[in-house]
This record gives sequence, structure tokens and C-alpha cells, in this order.
Amino acid sequence: MGRTEMLARDAADCATPGACQDYHVYSGWHVCMALFLAALALSVVVFTQERYQSRLGWLTALVLFMCSHNVASCFEVAVIHTLQNPRYVTVQVFFTILAQFLAFGLSSNLP
Repeated sequence: MGRTEMLARDAADCATPGACQDYHVYSGWHVCMALFLAALALSVVVFTQERYQSRLGWLTALVLFMCSHNVASCFEVAVIHTLQNPRYVTVQVFFTILAQFLAFGLSSNLP
């Protein structure tokens, strides 16, 4: 126990790289919500127009699935668990990043 306390007291300061800090600033809930709403609007466009549906229908369905999974996961953690457990937050971050990149990919494929 004494060794553990000494290591905790004398631990090196681990700085987060600047790129990671920038990503946390730009990927807040307002960006995630804006991308979710943009994905919903783009999905309406894709599913109502035949020329986009044949080419981007699968990507749109995947984006909507990932966004809905992310929303359900966040809601489940907020209602049932606490956010003090880092395991839940880590899993949510991965799915959020994946959903955001898929939404970016969908928006970049439409003219």
C-alpha cells in the first residue's frame, strides 16, 4: 500500500495531445446533435429521390442505425447507470465517433 501511495503521489503528468483536445472541443453535444439532425434531413432526401437511393441507400441506413444506437446507448447509461464508470464512457465515445464519421461521409457523398 505504501508503494502504491508513493506512485500515486509522484505520478508523471500525462498531457493530452493538442489534436485530442481540439477534437473534444469540436465534438461536443451540439456538434453531435447537428450531425444527427443533418443525417435525418439527408436521409429524407436520399430515400425520396431514386437516383440517390440506389447509390447511397445502404450508407444512409447505416448512418441512421449508428445514430439511433448512439442515442439509445446514451439514454440507457443516463437512466440506468452513472457516467462515473469509465467503461461506459469509453464505449460511448467509440460509437459516437463512428456515427459522426459516417454522417460526415454521407454528407460528403451528396452534391
